[in-house]
Amino acid sequence: MKKENTTNFTITDSNHIIILCKVNSIMSRFIIDTGASNSCINYLSKEKFNLNFKKSDEKAYSATDKITNIFYSKNNILEISHFKKNNFDVILFDMSNINNTLKEKEIQEVDGIIGGEILKEHKAFIDYEKKILTLKL
Repeated sequence: MKKENTTNFTITDSNHIIILCKVNSIMSRFIIDTGASNSCINYLSKEKFNLNFKKSDEKAYSATDKITNIFYSKNNILEISHFKKNNFDVILFDMSNINNTLKEKEIQEVDGIIGGEILKEHKAFIDYEKKILTLKL
């Protein structure tokens, strides 16, 4: 039987779901994005999380633009409350546009996005009323 892990989240004035999580033991703020196919970390935060990465030839798109200069990092550790995922692979790109938009709305910057691959694999349930994210371990 799989265990469930819950963590609280906040909802910003822009309706973004924000969680606190750790990547490689470093605490940070991430957006939960059900529309993002993969989890991502801001390229400008690569030293903060001690990421090893390689250039990727993949093409990626955000909701508003094509993303250039994409990198890929393997074998990281993601921790969300008591949930822990070894071999956490992420895409790195410059998230300045995302953070500039958040700043314009007076919302604190984020270092990354938890995307659909994690949410789907761990059967995520988002309870907006209680502001709780549940992941199956």
